[in-house]
Amino acid sequence: MYPLTMLEQGKARVLHITGNDKARIRLEDLGFVPGQEILVINRIHGNMIIKINDSRIALDESSAIHILIEEEK
Repeated sequence: MYPLTMLEQGKARVLHITGNDKARIRLEDLGFVPGQEILVINRIHGNMIIKINDSRIALDESSAIHILIEEEK
């Protein structure tokens, strides 16, 4: 288990969301819930483009660090 910021590109599964209530709720509303599969499409200057469900979401490092994942192979 490690933060999403450690993944350059590829598939992962969300394990846990950390942070204060406001940060957790915001990320959960975007679809980052335990068990959810995600795909890191690209990283640009610390920002990440994530495919989750049928959407693409841009996250900055300060948000992505709260998402704990396991990489899928």
